[in-house]
Amino acid sequence: MASPPGGVQGNLTVFLIHGQDKIKGQTFLTLQEALVQKKVIVRETREVNQLSIENVSREEVYVQSGDIVKGGQQDRMLVVDLILPPRSGKIPIAAFCVENGRWSQRGSEEVTVFNSSSNAVASREIK
Repeated sequence: MASPPGGVQGNLTVFLIHGQDKIKGQTFLTLQEALVQKKVIVRETREVNQLSIENVSREEVYVQSGDIVKGGQQDRMLVVDLILPPRSGKIPIAAFCVENGRWSQRGSEEVTVFNSSSNAVASREIK
């Protein structure tokens, strides 16, 4: 049996997909990059499963479902994929808690806003 273009390793098969460039010349920051560069602000709201996200830059930002933001009352996992437009204003975004037992400020971290995390959660489809 021939391997597909891309390759096979154990139970993982990679398929390379080629097509026309639909967003030629457009660049995106990841949420983590934008948070580190202070181009996006993620804030607590009064609802546990909803945060507020705001792009304050001139660049588009890609938010991937499973991205984790650190801080606030509780670290959270964002549950939707979206392209955050430049100068977006505050947009509500669904989130789930990922810590057990904490609903308070952690150390000297700001309790109303979130920072970047290098962690992400894979969806069930990926697992």
